[in-house]
Amino acid sequence: MWTPRRIALMLLGLAGVTAVFVVYSLFLGGIDGLPELPEAYTRRGDDDKIAIESGPVSPTLLRLKDAFGPGCPEAGDPITYKTKLELRDKGMVFACGQPAFATDPAMTKFVTVSPFSLAFFGKPRPAHLRAAGEVTEISTFHADKAILEFDRPVTAPQDLNGKAKLVGMELLSQPDMPSTDPRRGRIWVTNNQRSADAGEHLVFRTPGPLFYRAPEAGGKPSADAPQVWSTAAVEVVDRRNLPRPLRSAPPSAVPSKGDDLRNRNAVANILHGLTLPPPTITAEGVKIYLQTQDATPQPGKKNATGYSGVRLIELAEKVQMNLWTDGSAGLPGDAPAAPPRGWP
Repeated sequence: MWTPRRIALMLLGLAGVTAVFVVYSLFLGGIDGLPELPEAYTRRGDDDKIAIESGPVSPTLLRLKDAFGPGCPEAGDPITYKTKLELRDKGMVFACGQPAFATDPAMTKFVTVSPFSLAFFGKPRPAHLRAAGEVTEISTFHADKAILEFDRPVTAPQDLNGKAKLVGMELLSQPDMPSTDPRRGRIWVTNNQRSADAGEHLVFRTPGPLFYRAPEAGGKPSADAPQVWSTAAVEVVDRRNLPRPLRSAPPSAVPSKGDDLRNRNAVANILHGLTLPPPTITAEGVKIYLQTQDATPQPGKKNATGYSGVRLIELAEKVQMNLWTDGSAGLPGDAPAAPPRGWP
């Protein structure tokens, strides 16, 4: 029950606490014994979140970001991509799910992983041979699932780190795979064409399966045998040849029928961004022949792939090609057109 005495005691206590706080603020409030927060802990990144730099970044993560992009799940999703390895002497880095090692003694050379991403880094060209803005050539493979074949039995993740040589791959797609990755349901192969601009990259897609075979140890691969092949439908998009709509970034490409492109407004609609352009090439089945390395492998380079680039691409059937050229230019490989009369 409130009485005059209790009310007076409450007011006196409140006044006393207020007086102590005012005295503390005037004489001691300006003293801060904590050090100033370092700038690295207050810097904001592209996603407007505080970026905390707690130490050096893993070189493997940096290589994955160079190959698949800054926001790639290969570097930013440690739950899906549990295993990340870099083989520097091979110029290769890969990220994948938890490897499933075979229990059958006859199958110990095979390892199943899901998902799977692999990147090959080319050797930088000498400075005097580089074009303006040229970067290191990077080729990538991504699949929902992969069956990897090695030259010796593998029973633990540490066996993948240079002890066993990768001699073959079978890449598979799984459209019903529970994933938010937009690449799901397709096997993706890309090449940056020595450009940091994503609008100039080469993109190859197929539902698969897609196969790869390395050269035999101690011998040269047959000139008649492809190193990468598939009998499934394939789609190739050369973004350098893809038309860029006005005031817009380079778009994606979607398959289309030949009759759709014969419409008189087809080109105008694509250039204005009303419809998407067709892929550069579509076909049924592909064989890719790689260029063998001429130089003798250096000691210790047991993981060298034996290839230095693409030598020949052979498309099997139902080939459709869509090329975009300047109005004054001819087909690729044609001789330059003669200048008009009176041209200086």
